[in-house]
Amino acid sequence: PEAAPDPAEVKGSHNDGDATSTNLYVGNLAPTVTEETLMDAFSKYGEVFSTKVIWPRSDEERMRKRNSGFVAFMRREDAEDAYANMQDALIDGQPVTVGWGKAVKNL
Repeated sequence: PEAAPDPAEVKGSHNDGDATSTNLYVGNLAPTVTEETLMDAFSKYGEVFSTKVIWPRSDEERMRKRNSGFVAFMRREDAEDAYANMQDALIDGQPVTVGWGKAVKNL
């Protein structure tokens, strides 16, 4: 079998290989979700360092009517708790997907 790629070589914002990351990718966000909405939804699991919604940049992205974003926690344990509990949670009436993002620099 072929070996899994080195996580350091994987491009993009997702990275399951970094066991120190406190950054969660949040997908399938309703167009109404803001950084403040993400902060409110995730801060019950611990201190959040930052939130970011990735807004659509093209008509095609806008037509999908779903965005994505990131939530960075101060502690890995809090991120793990949110990761375990927020999968398919409803935010603004839409179930979200949660995955690990690349570690945020200078936390």
